[in-house]
Amino acid sequence: MIRGTHEDRDLVRRANTAFRAGPADFSDYLIGEIDRRAGCTTTLTFDQRLAATEGFEEPGAETGYPTRVSEP
Repeated sequence: MIRGTHEDRDLVRRANTAFRAGPADFSDYLIGEIDRRAGCTTTLTFDQRLAATEGFEEPGAETGYPTRVSEP
C-alpha cells in the first residue's frame, strides 16, 4: 500500500473542506489545491459557479486561454 505524505493528507483535507462548503465537485477543489501547491495563484475553470470562488477563474477575453504551463 502506498502511503501519502502528511502534506498530501493536508491537501486532501483542504479540498474536502472546500467541497463541503462550495458549489463544485471534490475533484475541482482537489485540482485547485494541487495547483496552489505547484505555485499557481489561479485555476481556470469553465464551471461558472466555481469561477466565483476565490482561487478559481473562468477563462475569458481578459485572461485568455493558457498557451503553456507556467513554471513556479
